[in-house]
Amino acid sequence: FGVFADSAGEFAMVTHLTTGAVTLINSPKNENATIVDITASVFLPDQNGLRGATGVAGRSPKTANDIVYVASRTEDRVQTFTVGRPPNDAGPYLLAGDYFFLDFVGGNTGNSVDSRGIAFSPTGDRLYLVNRRPPSLQVLDTSLNEQGVPANKPLGATDICRQASTVTVADSGDGERAY
Repeated sequence: FGVFADSAGEFAMVTHLTTGAVTLINSPKNENATIVDITASVFLPDQNGLRGATGVAGRSPKTANDIVYVASRTEDRVQTFTVGRPPNDAGPYLLAGDYFFLDFVGGNTGNSVDSRGIAFSPTGDRLYLVNRRPPSLQVLDTSLNEQGVPANKPLGATDICRQASTVTVADSGDGERAY
């Protein structure tokens, strides 16, 4: 469903809408790309037993140890990953990192589910997330603290159409905007 590629990191990640899996593709320069790792069942199933991973984006592509965020259509959670690289010639692998819940929009206790597209600001300090239940664009602070850990705290949200599925962030001359 979603694809994120990091040319400097020489990898790509693909999310799977119907299984909830996340696939890591090793894509070194001047070599063939190969699937090197699959993490299954990243998210909890919904009431029908289905799992779904959706949007995927890197916080700061082209930097070492980029943190990649993955959203879900079946759980109110965003999971982070980094790519592990062993010192020998073995292939890279996915390392599940921290996660956080989308609990500041929707009902009395949050529970924002059916997330779709995600995108970062150019600095990586803001995450924009499209959600379908409730239909909203959520903005989160992803700036790093002194230890290099993202805040992952809500900044705000606004209503959007019910079937939104993608988001992009750009500065077209009027400052940073989500489209």
